[in-house]
Amino acid sequence: MKPASIVVALVLGATLATFTGRHFDVFGVDLPLPHVALPSAAGEMPSSSAPTVAPVATDEGTYTLVQEPEAGYQFVYDLFDEAKTSIDVVIYQLADDTAVDHLVAAHDRGVAVRVILDKAWHGQQVNQPAYDQLTAAGVDVHWAAPGIITHQKTIVIDGATAAVGTGNLTAKYYGNTRDAWVIDRNPAHVAAITATFTADLASPDRPGEATTTDGLLWSPDAEDEFAATIDAATMSVDFQGQELKDTKVVEALEHAAQRGVTCRVLMTRNSDWYASYRVVTDAGCQVRVLPDGVSALYIHEKTLVTDSDDLIIGSQNAGYYSLTRNRELSLHLTDTDAKPLIDAVEQTYAGDYAAAEAWTP
Repeated sequence: MKPASIVVALVLGATLATFTGRHFDVFGVDLPLPHVALPSAAGEMPSSSAPTVAPVATDEGTYTLVQEPEAGYQFVYDLFDEAKTSIDVVIYQLADDTAVDHLVAAHDRGVAVRVILDKAWHGQQVNQPAYDQLTAAGVDVHWAAPGIITHQKTIVIDGATAAVGTGNLTAKYYGNTRDAWVIDRNPAHVAAITATFTADLASPDRPGEATTTDGLLWSPDAEDEFAATIDAATMSVDFQGQELKDTKVVEALEHAAQRGVTCRVLMTRNSDWYASYRVVTDAGCQVRVLPDGVSALYIHEKTLVTDSDDLIIGSQNAGYYSLTRNRELSLHLTDTDAKPLIDAVEQTYAGDYAAAEAWTP
């Protein structure tokens, strides 16, 4: 992506839209709750407990962090507009008319646009309008395998630049949801994401065979690597996500705390995860939560940082289906590859963690 696009992303701020909160169920999908929050006219969160504005890594090397909601989503539209030859999108939810319009415009100027949308669970209900609009415009749009949730969030431009996200292209959630996208220019990553896209297109009933390479963590079959990353920590574990229920992950956090590793968990308060909170707090983990209500930032970002030098960031939640059944993708990077990125993720986490309160049942 051009440097100018990141600058634009930084200055635009969050989309001023009405949006609802959401809840995460055991299948790894977003379900609406009757919560509504409005940013102020200045784009600020209405909560006095809102975290400080998060940093955005401006590294123009291999990786760039775009931190939401502060950056806004103009960078996505810019990616679509900058495409010269091809756009590949895999997304769990596409409910952003502006994004759809930019995809259609790219198609109209001769860019080969391919889109895979989730159909399982509530996917078809949410994605049908976008599917219909893209189909009518002649865009090459496909439903993912109907029996498997496709929770992946990726954009590949011209076979050279990938955006790997923690959130969806759902405009009503842009205003106060903590999410992130990583602009990834690693050629091996981009090639593997593209190859997996092609494999998924050719496999109508289940995810195709993922193309693996160092730094990509694919689901299905991500559970062991996720837990092993926590097991390898010697000093610290910082976890945040929308779900905390996978047995192996909870046990790994428990064991890390028991062996003296500083263990921190940051989430939006949700009684579905109280049993897991009890296990890890009894072992010595510190669990902090932001309120699930109209005045709070909603934690949707999924990150795991261990020893301040190892990062997992992407679509996977710490739930059994997300790690073992769904089609998902996260980046798994070290400070050798991406120190500025890891530092920026940690800085954002620290601000959110400081604004949260200690969990009590």
